[in-house]
Amino acid sequence: MKRANCLQSVSDDCCILCKSSVDDAQRLGEKRTLDDVTIHYFCALFASGLHQNGERDAEGIWGFLLDDIRGEARRARRLTCAFCKQCGASVGCLVKSCHSAFHFPCGLDNGVLNQYCGSFSSYCEKHRLCQEGPDKKPSVGAVDTCAVCLCSVEPMPSVKVLMVPCCQNSYIHRECIQQQALASGLHFFKCPLCNNKELFTAEMLKFGIYIPDRDASWEQEANAFNDLLERHCFCDVAKCRCKFGRGYNEVDSCWEIMLCDSCGSEGTHLACSGLKTAMDDWMCNACDAVFVKVSKEKERKRRNSEKRKFAAVSGSSGSSSYRNGRRVCPRIVEPKSYDVELRGRSLLSPSSSNDAPHRSVDNPYKPRRRCLSRYVQRHKKVGSGVPDDRPRWVKNLLNDDIHTGRNLGAKLSFMHTSESESQE
Repeated sequence: MKRANCLQSVSDDCCILCKSSVDDAQRLGEKRTLDDVTIHYFCALFASGLHQNGERDAEGIWGFLLDDIRGEARRARRLTCAFCKQCGASVGCLVKSCHSAFHFPCGLDNGVLNQYCGSFSSYCEKHRLCQEGPDKKPSVGAVDTCAVCLCSVEPMPSVKVLMVPCCQNSYIHRECIQQQALASGLHFFKCPLCNNKELFTAEMLKFGIYIPDRDASWEQEANAFNDLLERHCFCDVAKCRCKFGRGYNEVDSCWEIMLCDSCGSEGTHLACSGLKTAMDDWMCNACDAVFVKVSKEKERKRRNSEKRKFAAVSGSSGSSSYRNGRRVCPRIVEPKSYDVELRGRSLLSPSSSNDAPHRSVDNPYKPRRRCLSRYVQRHKKVGSGVPDDRPRWVKNLLNDDIHTGRNLGAKLSFMHTSESESQE
């Protein structure tokens, strides 16, 4: 970079502090001229003896008075840059024991750390702050991937490489994250990996990343969101019945175009989909397929949940349960004796397994509770002109003197008699 000598005449477009005519807003900040003073924004901020004494930013240049800028330029003429060996070094290292001074552009080219926050401090290449690397040093030739440009990066913090504080063992190029900060602005700047904002922003500011306090660049483009104001106006049905074409739209008629209630990206004429008014519900084929699939999934989960609840209740009460989607009757425990009494239990309603005749050596028929319950409900038809279609094992059970069939037959006949009397 060419820099004018302090003893030579300086052109009007050169910065009064760094003596450079380069106009690079991203690197040196905006360049402004007022009267005979031209200065870069970052050169003014990082000058050691320059302060904003203006009452507001509109006074002078960004709040820096012209007399103060000229006085800082006179002070810098007595200092020599540690890198280019030219006079006019206005930026100094923050460490008090260090007497290094340099131009702001020279510091950027030689590893100087500039903090774009707080008091806008600068550290020379010997006293610059360094990030703490991993506990174990990476092996020779180890390569990581930058989270911004997806290119290879050395997995070790350095002048050109920064470690991501919120993501373990992640590294990014300084130039890459600086470009992201300039595009995102302070309001949208965040970690490219985990979207952390507070910790990541504080770490990047501490180690020399400039984050402008403005909105994102994509938010400032002219007419950037005009496409969002356009409404879809086209009939997307497979067979459009409108003779004026798919793009014809007449409000308050059968040819009014109605959009999908879910996505709004497809439309239809009211007549093409059999709709009466624009207040009716309509969904496109894609959204309808998703809705049906989600509904079936919810119904399946609901049924499985009911089965689990029923199985839990059945397991505790000893009644039927589900196994592999099928209802399974519980195992009937053999009684110690076959002398069982009904003890007044109702046979017309489903009862526990103890109500049915138990399995025993003397009972070769081994009836089940559900079969017996069905027979009892059907027993009302017997004796009223209905043919006796009872199974043989039930007849044998009722006539069996060994088991409790005698007591059971008496109970059934008693129920039939009391029921007939009530009907009369």
